[in-house]
Amino acid sequence: MKPVFNPMFRGRITIDEFIALADWPVPGNAARVNMASAFGFFQENVRRDVLWTPENSPWLRKINGRGYKVVSWMQGICFELPVNPNRIFRKGDPLHSYRDPAEKLGTVPGNWFTFPSTDPDKLGMYPEQTRLHKFKVKSHFECLQSVASDAYCGWFPDRPPRYRHGGGQQLFIPSPARYLEALLG
Repeated sequence: MKPVFNPMFRGRITIDEFIALADWPVPGNAARVNMASAFGFFQENVRRDVLWTPENSPWLRKINGRGYKVVSWMQGICFELPVNPNRIFRKGDPLHSYRDPAEKLGTVPGNWFTFPSTDPDKLGMYPEQTRLHKFKVKSHFECLQSVASDAYCGWFPDRPPRYRHGGGQQLFIPSPARYLEALLG
C-alpha cells in the first residue's frame, strides 16, 4: 500500500519516503544519490510552504493525487547525471536566465538560472522564453547545480504544454535577489 503524506507535517521526509510517495521509478543507485542531494537541498533551503505548494499539471507525478512544486522541480532535473548541491559562486561571476519577453529587464525573477555558455534550447523551457536576462553575482553563495531533464513545460496558464529537451546546465538559487545584480542590456 502506498504511504499517505500530509503536507502540513512539519518534519522533513527522506528521499526514500519521497520516492515511495511519488511512485518514482529510480533507474539505479547513482540516480537515487543524485535525487537525495537535490531533495535535501530543497528541504534545507526552501520554505516548506513553498515546497509543498499545490500545482495542477497533468504530467506531474502525484502525491496523494496532487502535484506539488517540489515534485515539479525534481522532474526538471536529470538524475542520471551529477547533481551538485554546493556549487559555489563568487562576486563578479556572470549568470543568465531566459524569461517571457513581457518580463521587464532589471529584476531578478524566479529561482532557475544558467551559465552564459549554456544553450537555451537545452533548458527544458518554453521556446517563447527568449528574453535573455543577465546577472552579475554581488556576493558569494552556494546553489544547486544540475542538468535539465526533458520535460513538459506548462507553467504559463495561457499556453498549451510543450515537450522540450533538456541537457543544459541549470542552477537553482534560493533568494536570488540577495546574491544577484540584474544587468540591463
